[in-house]
Amino acid sequence: MEQEQNSSLFDMNIDAGAQSSINSVSKWTRFISITGFVGLGLILLVFALAGQAIFKQISLLSELGSSSLAGVILIIVIVMVLVLGVWVFLMFKASTQLKKGLDSKNSTELAEGFRALRSFFIFSTVMSVLSLLYAISTILNF
Repeated sequence: MEQEQNSSLFDMNIDAGAQSSINSVSKWTRFISITGFVGLGLILLVFALAGQAIFKQISLLSELGSSSLAGVILIIVIVMVLVLGVWVFLMFKASTQLKKGLDSKNSTELAEGFRALRSFFIFSTVMSVLSLLYAISTILNF
């Protein structure tokens, strides 16, 4: 009985229900991350094809009449694409590692998948808190 308690957490066997659940998580995170990559690709494609026209219209609408507003918007879009890219990449990495761990029955790969999933959730939490703080500051400024 003592030896069972001293064994590593990853030495335990995972039953069929747990394997099915982890496999389902892996499939959904892969689907969502690939959809995210496609969305980011479309955003980049739109800005590559119509970026000049979009910035020209923004400059015409701005009171400044210069391209400084367009530059600020470009920086904001680049930062948003980078943040979303990191978010989607962490989700894809978690999916890949979880799937590898299940397929090879390798506890190290499975643990790496859960670490990547933890990083994804930490990143998501930080972004949610920043968004919440921004929303609160916007409400308080009115």
